[in-house]
Amino acid sequence: MSDESEIVIKLAQRLVREMGEHAYRWDRAFIRFHHGGNNYGTSGSFIADGEVRLFDVFKHEHLMDDMRSDFLTLHSLLEVEGKAFCVALLIVDSHLNFKILFEHDNLDAWKIDKLDSDGIPRGFDNSLPLGKVLPQTSPKPWWKFWQ
Repeated sequence: MSDESEIVIKLAQRLVREMGEHAYRWDRAFIRFHHGGNNYGTSGSFIADGEVRLFDVFKHEHLMDDMRSDFLTLHSLLEVEGKAFCVALLIVDSHLNFKILFEHDNLDAWKIDKLDSDGIPRGFDNSLPLGKVLPQTSPKPWWKFWQ
């Protein structure tokens, strides 16, 4: 598995873990990372109990720091390959599906706020299935050890 893939999986697992710790009945969570040269950062929202909520940067400070750090590493790795992005959007759901989207030109893509929108990343169709399942982080069940 490539370093880039491992980082994406780590990001998705970290977000799922955070949601499990802080939102009991959650459906989807979104983390947006933007990188415009010296200006970069993360923002996010999640759907819990049928309501879209923004991540509180104080309550979820460690999550945002971890995400920013890992996204910066991912950006650096992809930049070396000539595939640098200006915005990445990570989406996970409570069924452990995830998707990551990259934008290479528009720094305003998928903004997350509640000033001009409902908290869902702008331009993202939230009705579409995600379709990729996160790998298990726990060891194999005992009956699969010989497989």
